[in-house]
Amino acid sequence: TMSSCGTLRDMCQLACSSVIIFSFNNRGYKHPSEKWKIARQCLDIFYTLLEQYAPIPDDFESRVIEVQGRTYPAQKSVGYELMQSLLKQSALLKKIMYIISYGVSNTMCCMSRQRLTVLHQIKNFDEERVKNDSNQFESSLLLCLQIVQLVLEKQGEFLYLNQSAASPVVLTPRDQPLML
Repeated sequence: TMSSCGTLRDMCQLACSSVIIFSFNNRGYKHPSEKWKIARQCLDIFYTLLEQYAPIPDDFESRVIEVQGRTYPAQKSVGYELMQSLLKQSALLKKIMYIISYGVSNTMCCMSRQRLTVLHQIKNFDEERVKNDSNQFESSLLLCLQIVQLVLEKQGEFLYLNQSAASPVVLTPRDQPLML
């Protein structure tokens, strides 16, 4: 049913955001803020979908649907798909960890007032554009951290239900060290 799977809109948002987030940092942009604006928008969708999700036993049951005499695995809820992706070694988890790592290593040099002042003096630098770039980047970084926090909050119940259902999917609690 649509209530157990999430809305069609949620599923489309997840699919589109997943495709976009994987390539956002490999594309060329006229302004760096465009890159971080795209990342922020995708991450905002992920955050909203995760925030609305509460693990339920039905998510962990294998179900099939029949279409024109053929059986197919039923679609799991969008929140389930996100949680499962973030609790295993997935491309989405790696991308979120990349953004966090990038933020940790670059925040101090990119955000310091002294650097903005020096850049402004060197070449008529557009300080408002740098401020916008920084805001988009900081929002993306914050959303990544909030996503990790949500996963940490929901993982106990999710892992318990996954284990109870004897799922063959190997998941790793996020409070254990990450080996990416």
